[in-house]
Amino acid sequence: MIPFSARERENARLGNFVFGSDPAVVETLEAAVADYHGRACAVAFKNRNGALDALFSCYAGDEVVLGAMGPSERFLAASRHFTTLRYAEIRLDGTLFEKTLARTIGPQTALVVENTFGGIERGDDALRTPLGDIPAVLDACRTLAPLTTGRSAVWSFETLMPAAVEAPAFVLTDDETLHQTLLVARGGGRIEKTLWNYDLVKRIEAAAPSMLAADVSLSQVHTLAETAERLRETAFILHERLKKHHLFDLLERRDRDAPDGFTVLLTPPLYCPKEDIFTQLTRNGVEAAVCCKPVYKTTAYKDDGVRLDITEDLYKALLQLPCHHRLSSAEIETVAETFLAAVETHARRGCRF
Repeated sequence: MIPFSARERENARLGNFVFGSDPAVVETLEAAVADYHGRACAVAFKNRNGALDALFSCYAGDEVVLGAMGPSERFLAASRHFTTLRYAEIRLDGTLFEKTLARTIGPQTALVVENTFGGIERGDDALRTPLGDIPAVLDACRTLAPLTTGRSAVWSFETLMPAAVEAPAFVLTDDETLHQTLLVARGGGRIEKTLWNYDLVKRIEAAAPSMLAADVSLSQVHTLAETAERLRETAFILHERLKKHHLFDLLERRDRDAPDGFTVLLTPPLYCPKEDIFTQLTRNGVEAAVCCKPVYKTTAYKDDGVRLDITEDLYKALLQLPCHHRLSSAEIETVAETFLAAVETHARRGCRF
C-alpha cells in the first residue's frame, strides 16, 4: 500500500537517532523553527491541539470567524475560548473568501482564522480590507514551506515526524508580548511566586513537548529544506501528469508550495461515484483521503441554520492523493496511473437525481 502519510515510513529512521538529554533542547528547536520561517519567535507545544489552544487563549472573546472545513482540533480549541463560532465562506482552494468575509464579521468578532488548505498560503493583503482592525491568525499545519505571512501562525511538520513519536506544533510570532503570554499558556497558565506560592492566570492545560519529542524534532528540522524541495518535485510531477483533465481540477500551484497531500477537485459528474473511485484507489494499493467535512454537519457542532454553498461543493469535490517525501518515482507514477484509471472506470456512471 502506498501510504497517504509518510509517518510510518519515518519510523525506520528512529534506529539511526542518538537521543540526548540536553535540558535546552526545546529552546534550541524553537530557535531553529523560527529561523526557518524568518520569524522572531517560535513556541513549541506537544501537539497541534495544544498550540491552537494556547494561541486562541490569547484572543479569547465573544466570537471567532473561521472556515467550516478543517480538522477537528481547530474547532475544539476555538470552542474553548469563544462563545460563538461563525463560519465564513471559502474559495474552492479552502482559503477564506474575502468578498463574503466582510458580511460574516460582526461587532463581537474577536479573531479571524485563515487556513492553508492543501498547502496554499495566500499573502496577508488579500484579507486586509475586510479585516479592518480585527486580528487574524493563520493555521498553517498543512505545508512544509517557509511561511511568508506576518501574522501569528500555528505550524507543524507532522508529516516529517515518525508515527511512534508525538509531533510537536509551533506558534510563530514577531510579537514579544504575545511570545511571553504563549509561554505562560504552555505552562498551564501558571506563574511562580516566592517560595511555594504561585498564581493561575489562564484556564488551560499545560502543553509543553517532551524532551524526546523535541530531540527527534530537532534532528528532523535540519532536513526541512531538503524535504520541502522533494515535496515540491513530487507535487510538480503529479500536477504535470494530472493537469487539464475534463473530469477533475487541480488547485493553482506555485513553485514555492510544499503541500502535505495532493488535492484533486472532482467535477459534478464524479460526485456520485466518488465513493467508488476512493474504494478502487484503496483496493489497488493507493491510500487516498478526504481530510474533513463542513463542521456544522457533524453531531458535535451541528447547526441547521448554516449553509455555505462553496464549502459544501468543496466537500463533494474533494479527494486527496499521497504526496510526500517518502514516495519513490515509481510510486508517484503509480499514484497518478491508479487515480486516472479509477476516474475512467467510473466516468460514465454520473448521478441519478
